[in-house]
Amino acid sequence: MSEPRWAAAFAFPVLVGASTAAAQPSGDRPDVRSMIFLSGTCERMVLAGEDVSQYCRGPVYSTTYHSGRVSFAFPASDRPSGTDFIISFSGTEERRDGETVQLLLDRITIAPNVDENASTTEAEGICEYGDPAAGPIRISCAGRTQAGDFIGVFASDGKAPTVQLF
Repeated sequence: MSEPRWAAAFAFPVLVGASTAAAQPSGDRPDVRSMIFLSGTCERMVLAGEDVSQYCRGPVYSTTYHSGRVSFAFPASDRPSGTDFIISFSGTEERRDGETVQLLLDRITIAPNVDENASTTEAEGICEYGDPAAGPIRISCAGRTQAGDFIGVFASDGKAPTVQLF
């Protein structure tokens, strides 16, 4: 089976590692501060302009780093090729507009399978979301890279999120 079109489009040099081990501040403490896991339904996923919504699955999770970076990760499974991957939208600057938070994106990462290297590239875009503890929310991320447009849209089911602190 041939490689998905988006995989070839995103095969450029790794700029930043996506693993927590690669995101270590000085000292022995990992950079990850917390992770929030949300159950619900992935409504849309576009990778380098290719609609791959049928492969998107939950839970979606948000990672907050001590460095100030925030990311939203959308897991997916490409059933024909058997490749599991995660697309992550991240940035360091947030704006608040009432109940909505906007994360200004500066990176998009694709991490195929847990044991393989992630590819990260510069991006421009935005993620919009509300307070996951307040009930059902929608997380909508859209970013543009040299490889094309990337979109992730997830609707939580309103269940309390699972929070893991580090």
